[in-house]
Amino acid sequence: MSSSTPPIDLALLSTQIDSKYFTLSITAWTIYEMILTEVDSIDLFWMHNRWSVSKILFFLNRISVILTVIDVTILSFAPFESGYDCIVATWIQFVLSIFIIAIVAFTLASRSFALWRGNYIVLGILFLVMTANILNYLFIYGTALYKAVPFLGQPPFTGCALIAQSNVMWVMFANTLVFEALSIGLIIYKAWPIARQRGIQTPLFTLLLEDGIGYYLSFTVSKLFIVGAIYFPTSISNIILPSYFSVPVASVAINRLFIRLQRMMIKRPALTEYTTANISTVHNTSSGSRSRSSGGGSAPKDVVTIGGTGRVRARRHHDDVFSNGDIELVTAEDLHDATRRRDSTLAHTVTGESIAHTIESKPRSLV
Repeated sequence: MSSSTPPIDLALLSTQIDSKYFTLSITAWTIYEMILTEVDSIDLFWMHNRWSVSKILFFLNRISVILTVIDVTILSFAPFESGYDCIVATWIQFVLSIFIIAIVAFTLASRSFALWRGNYIVLGILFLVMTANILNYLFIYGTALYKAVPFLGQPPFTGCALIAQSNVMWVMFANTLVFEALSIGLIIYKAWPIARQRGIQTPLFTLLLEDGIGYYLSFTVSKLFIVGAIYFPTSISNIILPSYFSVPVASVAINRLFIRLQRMMIKRPALTEYTTANISTVHNTSSGSRSRSSGGGSAPKDVVTIGGTGRVRARRHHDDVFSNGDIELVTAEDLHDATRRRDSTLAHTVTGESIAHTIESKPRSLV
């Protein structure tokens, strides 16, 4: 009596090996990114005693993404012996991804809030879309996982998977893409008119604009890959889907955004404190009148754009033209009016000093 073993599907085995390589590469890339930015994490966040919401979200994001990629790697490589272990590992991944998605959503929404503070209609719509985005992922994908049956890999296959299927899964993807597009659109609409001005330094607006566009492109491309792999399956669908790579991509992008923003704020400690409540601008000028009266002819310094939460500290200069209050810059017209008032004030100052100098010089000429 002879026993026969079922033949191994070589094509399926090759696909699973490629999938494991891809998952391992995503895990290695994510951990490498966290190690690469660890010095910034310590210098820019950990060494500062002051705790804030941004600081807490930054560390939660880093911890969550590391645990997520480790859990995904375990799901791909571990030889599970029972469906219960597979279900537990999958639900751990789901809970960690909720943390990351909530952090990403709050980070983008807070930047839109900073630029649109006071416009309650726009902010209300953004809040509803953001809440729907988180709840849709929580309930739609959570329900699909609850109904899914664990599939355990048999030797030479390893790992396990919960095949989540839902007829309304597209609502979750559509809501996410709409929220991302709305958030970035609101940021661009407000930041672009300021950042594109020539001869004016707008580091905060430029940073929000560049990071917002960069994040949106990276996240949208990764999300579209997932949508295409699910609804238009090809030979690579089974390779990229188990890696869960859209979540690490979003988390790494947010990690970079936090670091770039914190670095810019720490380099300008005398100008601003920023926590995501509003964007203000303060006009700083040099002692232009004094230079002009002495024949130097130097022009005022460029306008410096800074942001804060209503707690803006401006460095005082000798010609306190704009020292009586901060000017919140919303449009290019406001900037033009403020600059024109500054030039007019400086012109009157120079004229007055010239007349005084002429009167004082006449008696000396008579002698």
